Amino acid sequence: MKEVQAIRKIRDIEKLMHNNIRVESDKLGVNCTYRHIIFHLIRCDGQTQLELSKKTLFSAPTISLTLQKMEQEGYIKRVQDTVDGRQMRVYLTEEGRKLDEAVRKIVKNFEGIALKDFSSKEVDLLLSLLTRIEVNLGRED
Repeated sequence: MKEVQAIRKIRDIEKLMHNNIRVESDKLGVNCTYRHIIFHLIRCDGQTQLELSKKTLFSAPTISLTLQKMEQEGYIKRVQDTVDGRQMRVYLTEEGRKLDEAVRKIVKNFEGIALKDFSSKEVDLLLSLLTRIEVNLGRED
């Protein structure tokens, strides 16, 4: 029973973090889909729409529509692939990078709040335990 409570606690914490970040991001006009796309582009700029769809787990139509909006708002640009002209590569613009920085500040703030009374040793232990759970579930980064 404790195992179930522990996993529920992880889920509840994730929901709290997500909701807090969503509220603050909404104030900037950044929705959840934008955040996920920007997160993946900042790690690897120039991905295709299909790659973004797979990494974000959003449907191809959702990605396509969102990228259109993001392009209109100046956060991304799409460039035809030089090798495969059928593919469009997606790149963050300077405005997109500024948006990423703003969202990162929000996330960092809530991470600081969440871990404010933890020692460095406790954070290391927590990270180790969560990583073990992640590996047990089959995801290795």
